[in-house]
Amino acid sequence: LLLDAAHGMRYLHACVPPIIHRDLKPQNILVDAAYTAKIADFGMSVFKAKVSRSMTMMIGTPLYMAPETLRGNDYNETVDIYS
Repeated sequence: LLLDAAHGMRYLHACVPPIIHRDLKPQNILVDAAYTAKIADFGMSVFKAKVSRSMTMMIGTPLYMAPETLRGNDYNETVDIYS
């Protein structure tokens, strides 16, 4: 299941422009009948190229947020990897 989630995030980050999920957590990973994990809930996601300013907004679930997001620092797609 973890590998499926990691492959899904690799796919999103490899898109042109990259897609940053920003709210990756267990509740947003669905499992089908074949026990394949799928990334879900893209309500807080953003295309990296469409962000005209630095991303500093605290978006996501605090328990799963990267430290730079919690501090209000600039961040990029690596926040998904932390989650």
